[in-house]
Amino acid sequence: MEATYKSSLLNEKPNVFHTPIPLEDGDMVIKRDEIGPYVTISTRLQDLMNKQMENTLVVKLLGRKLGFHMLCNRIKALWDLKREFYVRDLKNVSSL
Repeated sequence: MEATYKSSLLNEKPNVFHTPIPLEDGDMVIKRDEIGPYVTISTRLQDLMNKQMENTLVVKLLGRKLGFHMLCNRIKALWDLKREFYVRDLKNVSSL
């Protein structure tokens, strides 16, 4: 994902969570049976979704109160990260 001029000036990170996945006919099939509705996802679509999430790690805080920046600093210190990383609060994300 390419950064815009504005994002480079403001040092904003690209939003890797909202990269669109191209859908083709048959990628998602919604059916209903006696139990209820269900969705079948094609292998191609599963592979695309897995590719976008292959470097993702979900951290659950188990009810502890921890500030956003404190969490970022703690992760960086514990894992001795050499590259940049992104943190997203999934509690407030409705589009995932």
